[in-house]
Amino acid sequence: MVDELDGLKEAGKQRARWRASHTLGLLDETLAGSTFGILRRAALVSQDGEVHGEVNVEIVLDPPGHARLPIPDDEIIDRAVAISAACRTRGPAVDLRHRAAHARAGRRPEGDEGSR
Repeated sequence: MVDELDGLKEAGKQRARWRASHTLGLLDETLAGSTFGILRRAALVSQDGEVHGEVNVEIVLDPPGHARLPIPDDEIIDRAVAISAACRTRGPAVDLRHRAAHARAGRRPEGDEGSR
């Protein structure tokens, strides 16, 4: 996605160029030379007790020799599925997201027999 944002900096529309540059700047500031950073800390946002959770950002690099898919959206889904599959700690929420990502990519996760 970083490459997609970088390419948008040269887009024909002023708003797209600004948003891409702004987002890349925010990522650079948040990551501070690392591949992981905290975009926003958890915070109490109202007297009713509403809490906004912490928002983490992580840059996950493609493995050596990775060949990108020709359609950027397909590539993003493919990488999300690969990252999800590599996740060692899985619970019901992760399983749901994993199946949903596979469904968007048009395939069924390995070992998935449908709903549990």
